[in-house]
Amino acid sequence: GTIEALEEEEQNDASLVLRLTYGARSILLMGDAGLGVEAQLGAVDSDIIKIGHHGSTTASGTGFLEEVSPAAAVVSVGRYNTFGHPTEAVLSNIETVGAKCYRTDERGAVVVETNGQNLEIKTMLEKE
Repeated sequence: GTIEALEEEEQNDASLVLRLTYGARSILLMGDAGLGVEAQLGAVDSDIIKIGHHGSTTASGTGFLEEVSPAAAVVSVGRYNTFGHPTEAVLSNIETVGAKCYRTDERGAVVVETNGQNLEIKTMLEKE
């Protein structure tokens, strides 16, 4: 049979979502998944979340972030991007849940290291 490609607006929600657990620590990687996928995920409590879809308004709702209850949120976003990412709404949602925000446009690469107990976040650049 023929396999039809997903419409462009459906492709983000086909992103792979991964929750990595090592010892007592976990990291949730949301890919480009949006609000619809967030509503379908079960228990996703995680220490760190890589915010979905570069911090666009189509992802990272407050209710979902409250369920994740992360200590830190990483936003992978290009400096001077023309999309307006991350949006003020998403940054506000991250602040509302009390997570520390690490943006790649401000800090360069973000590296997370854990031994299953301790968790350390390093960045390539100092925040300006």
